[in-house]
Amino acid sequence: MHSTEYVSFSHYRNYWKPIYLKRFIAYKLGILKLLRIPTFIKLFLKNIKKHSQKKNLSSLAAEKLGVDVNKIEIVDHHLLHILASFYFVDTNKKYLCFSIDGIGDNLSAKVGIWENNKFTTLSQTIGSTLGAVYMYVTLVLGMKPLEHEFKVMGMASYAKAEYVEKLKKVFYELLWLDENGNFVSKVKRKYSIDYLNFLIDKLMFERFDNICGAVQVFTEEILTQWIRFWVNKTGIKDITLGGGVMMNVKAAKKIYEMPEINSVFVTPSAGDESLVIGGLFYANNKSNIPMTKITDLYLGRQNAETEIENYLKSVSDRYTYEKMSENELACEVAKLLAQNNVVARCAGREEWGARALGNRSILCNASHFKNIDILNQYIKDRDFWMPFTPSILKEDIDKYIINPRKMPTPYMCITFDSTELAQKHIPAALHPYDHTIRPQAVDSKTNPSYHKLLLEFKKLTGISGLLNTSFNLHGQPNVSSIADAIFTLDNSKLQYLAVENFLVRKK
Repeated sequence: MHSTEYVSFSHYRNYWKPIYLKRFIAYKLGILKLLRIPTFIKLFLKNIKKHSQKKNLSSLAAEKLGVDVNKIEIVDHHLLHILASFYFVDTNKKYLCFSIDGIGDNLSAKVGIWENNKFTTLSQTIGSTLGAVYMYVTLVLGMKPLEHEFKVMGMASYAKAEYVEKLKKVFYELLWLDENGNFVSKVKRKYSIDYLNFLIDKLMFERFDNICGAVQVFTEEILTQWIRFWVNKTGIKDITLGGGVMMNVKAAKKIYEMPEINSVFVTPSAGDESLVIGGLFYANNKSNIPMTKITDLYLGRQNAETEIENYLKSVSDRYTYEKMSENELACEVAKLLAQNNVVARCAGREEWGARALGNRSILCNASHFKNIDILNQYIKDRDFWMPFTPSILKEDIDKYIINPRKMPTPYMCITFDSTELAQKHIPAALHPYDHTIRPQAVDSKTNPSYHKLLLEFKKLTGISGLLNTSFNLHGQPNVSSIADAIFTLDNSKLQYLAVENFLVRKK
């Protein structure tokens, strides 16, 4: 990517008012403590109030960045979600583009066409927000909204179909598509707390798993209805997907399987973190600056060898370490993994976005299902129902996933049904109930050292994949530096760390 003199921003507006909170507290006082609502609402309102006082965003941005205010341009939130895809796809093709999230710049969804290096809006939704429905369900279930939605998705597969079919009708009472292919809601206020009132009334005393299953199936159905409407209306069968709702990898699977579609591209880490990529594309495209495609997400910092060695010397009372060649390290780590040890990896540039892609990852042998318990008890402390995911050699990916359209899978943006071989080779890296798989295909060109490790593991075991989970303690940010890595080892039962060309062991 190339820099530009333009700085593009997407902004939010204030849709939460104190009167809503007071009415809600008066109405639901008896269950506030159970649902842990007050702290969330207090912090949310405080943050919104803070941002609502920024009356002139252009001036504020210019002041903070130290640039001329005339170089600041406020750009539509959902446009940036859509444009973020175009650093990855062929911009000379014609695409039908979708963005959907909780809310941004008054909108919760946008549809349009990319053609001849230009985006044209076809439809956009004010309020009536699918993202807010899923967020409030997360809150009703006693989890953290805007953070734990993936836990709802993970539990959804456990629900029985007959209960899901009955309960999903609740969500169709709240949100549906009109005859013009737009989302409509019985709740008129944008992002209103009335969504929460409605869901608490309807979902009280329903089982946790059935609620998860119902909101997930509803999300999948309404998204496919929405996309089908616009594909049929425009005749465009190559689509791009962006916005926070498209972090839902199981919904992405349903969209990918639609017979009406030729191809689908899901923006990597499609939440608001990808807006900056859309902003860069907007600015560079507007300025006619040549752009280099993004071919991988290893865009973060890399630990220098001297930094690593100096830090390891400082902790030599607790750790031993050995410097090796790249091939030697790959062979030794593969051997440890084949012997059913858990190994953390901190190598190369760290990943951008929400997915661990091998450079800041905890790895283990996915053929042993008991390794899930080891990871959770000693390191990750994840909820018992949550699946882990695999990294797989790109050349062997089709042995493990059912992917008739040969969709590239480098970024863990979508789930697939798994093959019988996957269920035999890597059961610990599949969803434990429905055996779906959210894979990372590891390419020798984009990550040669990680590919080498997987290849060496295959030579020892005949298995082309490893369980790959993020290198962090539960609730902590992902590891970045050597200091972060050692902190994580100090506070867990991890025994081994591969950091650049060093193999570190606890004493």
